Amino acid sequence: MKKTDNPINKAWRKLQTRGGVLMLLTAAILMQVGSAVQYYFARNGIRNEVRQRAVSELQVKNLEIQKVVSRVETAVDNLHWALERSIVHPDSVYPILRRIIANNPDMTGCAIAFLPDYFPSKGYWYEPYVFRDGESLVDKQIGSAEHNYLEMSWFVDGLAAEGGLWTEPYIDSAGSEGMVCTYTIPLRDASGRIVAVFGSDVSLDWLGDLFEQKADVQTYLFSHAGRLMVCPDSSMVMRVTLEEAAKHYNDTMATQLKRAVLEGRQGSAEVKYGGEKSYIYYSPVGGNTGWSMSLLFPDKEIYKGLHRVSELLLLTMLLGLLLLAFIMWRTFRGIRKLGEVNAEKERIGSELKIARDIQQGMLPKTFPPYPDCDEVAIYGSLVPAKEVGGDLYDFQIQNGHLLFCLGDVSGKGVPASLMMAVTRSLFRTVCNRTSSPEEIMNQMNSAMSEMNENSIFVTLFVGNLDLKTGMLSYSNAAHCPPVLVNKTIATLQMDSNIPLGVMADWMYTRQEIHVGLDSTLFLYTDGLTEAENSSHGQFGEERMLAELEKLTTATPRNLIDHMSEVIQAFESGVEQSDDLTMLAIRYTKASQK
Repeated sequence: MKKTDNPINKAWRKLQTRGGVLMLLTAAILMQVGSAVQYYFARNGIRNEVRQRAVSELQVKNLEIQKVVSRVETAVDNLHWALERSIVHPDSVYPILRRIIANNPDMTGCAIAFLPDYFPSKGYWYEPYVFRDGESLVDKQIGSAEHNYLEMSWFVDGLAAEGGLWTEPYIDSAGSEGMVCTYTIPLRDASGRIVAVFGSDVSLDWLGDLFEQKADVQTYLFSHAGRLMVCPDSSMVMRVTLEEAAKHYNDTMATQLKRAVLEGRQGSAEVKYGGEKSYIYYSPVGGNTGWSMSLLFPDKEIYKGLHRVSELLLLTMLLGLLLLAFIMWRTFRGIRKLGEVNAEKERIGSELKIARDIQQGMLPKTFPPYPDCDEVAIYGSLVPAKEVGGDLYDFQIQNGHLLFCLGDVSGKGVPASLMMAVTRSLFRTVCNRTSSPEEIMNQMNSAMSEMNENSIFVTLFVGNLDLKTGMLSYSNAAHCPPVLVNKTIATLQMDSNIPLGVMADWMYTRQEIHVGLDSTLFLYTDGLTEAENSSHGQFGEERMLAELEKLTTATPRNLIDHMSEVIQAFESGVEQSDDLTMLAIRYTKASQK
C-alpha cells in the first residue's frame, strides 16, 4: 500500500517554509535597515568631522596669518611716531629704514614716499627704499617718472587713511621683485600736515605652503577686492577675481563665494563645482587686511571610502562603529581641551592679578611720602586700563633735590607692564649715579635701546627740583608737557626729543625754569587728555587746563582727586581705553639746609 503524507505534516512543513522565508526576509530587512541606519549615521558623522576639520583648519590658518600681520602692524604703529620726528633731513631716512628692516624679519622691504618736491635737493620724486637681497640689505631710491608712486593706490590710499592700511597684493617690480602686500601709514610733520606715506612690504610667498592643496580639500585665499591669491590653479593667481570667475563658470561656488567674500561673512554652503556636489567653508581673515579664505571638499572625495565599504554590510557596520568611536574620542578630547583651556585662563587670570599687585607695589603708594619734609607736597595716582599697564611714576629726595619722573610705555598689557618695570628700575639705578635730568635720560635710553627687540618705546619726563632755590631742571622724551599751576596756568616749554628705546645714540637736552613758592607742577599721561566719552569725543588739553584754573590753591591730593572725578564723569561709564596716571608736586617752602 502506498504511503501518503499526513495533512498535518504538510501543513507543518508549509508553515516551516513560510516561516523560514519570513525569517530570511525579516533578517534581510533588518540587515538592510541596520545598514541604512549605520550608513546614515556614518555619513552624518563624516560630515560633522569635515565641518570640525574645516573650522579647525580655518582657525589655524587665520592665526598663522594674524601672527605675521600683527607683528608688522605693531612694529609700524609703534615706530611711526619716531619716524615723524626723524625725517627732517633726507639723508636721515636710510639708516632708520635699515634699522627697521633689520629688527623685523617679517618685512621684506620698507619705504617712505614723500610729497612732490618735499626735499627740493632730491627732485620731484623721492622714495627711499630698503629691501632684503639674500642676507644683505639694499638701499634704493625708486621714485621716478617710470615709478610714479604719486599715482599708485598704496600712496594715494595711504595719504587718505587716518591710520594703518593694508594694500591689495601686487608684484613689486621696483623693489624685491616678488608678490607682496604693503602696510601703509601716513606721516606728519611738526605742524600735523601729512607729508609722506610709510610702507612696509611683506612677502606673500609663504602663503603657498600654508594653503597646501590636497586631494580631498582645495584651499583658496582672496584679497579684499576678491582677487585670487591662492588657489589650485596657479595660472589664476592674482589674474582672476571671483567676479570674473562667477561670470565665466556655471558652477555655483564662485557666485556663493563672491557674495560671502565681498561681505566679509563666515559660514558654509553646498555648491556645484565641476558639475559635482561639493561643500565650501569660508571665513574672513581677522584684522585689517580684508582677506577671506575658503576650503572646498568634493562630495565624492568625502564619502569615497564610505561608498566603497558600504557594499559589504559587515565592513559598513565596522566602519560605523569605528567612526562613532572616533567621533566620541574627538568629542571627549575637545571637552578635555576645553577644560584645560579654562584652567589655563584661570591660571593666567590669577597670574595677571599677582602681576598687577607686584606692579602697583613698585610705585610709591604712601602719601605723604616724606612726613618730615615740609618743603614739598607730593601725590600720585595710576589707574591701568587692563589688569596690568604701562604707565609709571617715581620720585626720591637726594641731597636737597627732588628727582622725579612720569612716563608712558607704548602698547598695553603684559609687554607694556614688563617695560614699565624695567624703566622704573633703570630710573632708580641711574639716579644713584647722577642727578642731571639729561644724563639720566641718556643712560636710560642707551640701556633700553640695546634690549628693545620688540620695538617698544617709552615717553618719559624727568625733573630735578632744587628744594633750596626752587630751580627746576628737566628733560623730556616726547612726553606730554607738564603744567605749572600758580596764580596763572602755564604749560612747560619742551625741546623736541624722541622717546626712549628708539635710537641708542640720541642726546637728550636739558631745560630749566624757576618754580615759585606755593606753585604746583602737574604731570600726566595721554590717558587724561585722550579719555573718551560715549560719543567718542576726547577730554582734550583745553578742558584739562580749564579745570586746573579752578585748582590754583588746591593741595596735590585734592587736585588729583578732582581731576579723577572730572574724568570719571566725562567718560560716563565708558570703558577706560588707556592707562591714566597723574602726579602733582607742590613747592611749599624753601629748604634751609
